[in-house]
Amino acid sequence: MTMFACPECERPFAGGRCECRRDWTETGGVPDLYVAAADRGELLGITGDIRTFYEDNPGPPWRPDDDDKSVARSGSADPLLASLDAELAPRARLLDLGCGGGAAACFLGLQGREVIGVDVAMTGLLRGEAFRRRLGLGSVSFVRGNLFRPPATPGSVDAVVLFHVLETTGAELPALKAAARALRTGGRLALRVATPYSTPPTPAPPQHHASPPSELHRWLAEAGFILETPHSGRIVQELRELRWKWFGAGPAEVALLARKG
Repeated sequence: MTMFACPECERPFAGGRCECRRDWTETGGVPDLYVAAADRGELLGITGDIRTFYEDNPGPPWRPDDDDKSVARSGSADPLLASLDAELAPRARLLDLGCGGGAAACFLGLQGREVIGVDVAMTGLLRGEAFRRRLGLGSVSFVRGNLFRPPATPGSVDAVVLFHVLETTGAELPALKAAARALRTGGRLALRVATPYSTPPTPAPPQHHASPPSELHRWLAEAGFILETPHSGRIVQELRELRWKWFGAGPAEVALLARKG
């Protein structure tokens, strides 16, 4: 089954004009496949605010001396990414939703995995695309798109990465359901989200807020994800009671792997 698909009709897609007769454009090698998804729970006003924020605040750029070795070192030093990397086959297919400049996407694509990095803001995507080309990562793609309607065939994805994205949506459960829809049964979700113990970043996205762990637990279960037993890291009582597989270094964020049931 092909992973890359038109988000409008969900048919396999290779660029340009789709079978549904929708014409897609691109900027700097990054296709613009954004389709509004109010019917799937997207809050369009929030998406517009988030896009504006991240176009102006795309995060730190790739350094001139960054290369495949520095990407490997950085990714391997992240316990959540390293655990996901160890679980996935070299030919696995991944979606990185809210990918920014592509740090996780490039790390997970080093072994030749097919990775699509999706973000609503073009500025970070162009940085990721330029760096991908510099490294020669032919299996990694960057796409402007909508995490509520990602450019992937439903049920075709082996893993979805969602790092500090839920806090910006105002629609956590619909976002998790969109990730679940893209995943095959048994596929993995790598999730990182702020808790009420966290300090918002500076500058903070306009919709940045922390989710109570009990609510996040309920949303994950309702979206069809099965959580694992505790693994490692410091677990505050509120999180320990939820029996999560925990990779975080402290209570400021939840970092976990779950699988689609």
